[in-house]
Amino acid sequence: MTTHLPGRVRGRMANIAAMKPCGYTLDVVAADAADAVAAAGGLMFDRIHSGWTARVFVLEDLDLRPLDILGAQGFAYDGIDNLALSRPLAALALSSAVLDRSEEIYQNTLNRLRRGCAEVTLWGDPPQEMQHHLVAMEHRLTPAAKAFKTSAWAACANGPVLQHPTERFHGLGTLCVPGNPDLTPVTVAVG
Repeated sequence: MTTHLPGRVRGRMANIAAMKPCGYTLDVVAADAADAVAAAGGLMFDRIHSGWTARVFVLEDLDLRPLDILGAQGFAYDGIDNLALSRPLAALALSSAVLDRSEEIYQNTLNRLRRGCAEVTLWGDPPQEMQHHLVAMEHRLTPAAKAFKTSAWAACANGPVLQHPTERFHGLGTLCVPGNPDLTPVTVAVG
């Protein structure tokens, strides 16, 4: 069956397909796909749909289905050299639990934080040595990100549906698109 689309829709779809990525890369390092989806699925989705490339490196059990739903590329972690660490438009998001499991990742992340030259975001409790480099940040999910994150989480088959409107991180720096900050500092009301 052939689907006929109006000329302006065909033209718009062709324009979208021809768009070049913006050159930004988000590398995510997590224990597994479920860890990445639960903590940063909305951030990945929203950045991908802003032209970023999102690559997820997992330490165990690579399940591509949830990552495919978000539009992210999935890889088994095979050493620090695969991460886009030296690119000026690269951001790193990772699980604090991964830092406990890999000295290589821990040292690389600590060096990046000390230099302060790139975006680094962690989820979970950051190690003591890194805490003074970081501020609490959050990403407010778009409605589309909520829907796709829910579908990706269902593909993980890891429990109840996630319905949080934000994702919380500890971070340094931001490569946000000007005028559209997707990571914002978390303010705490006192009183």
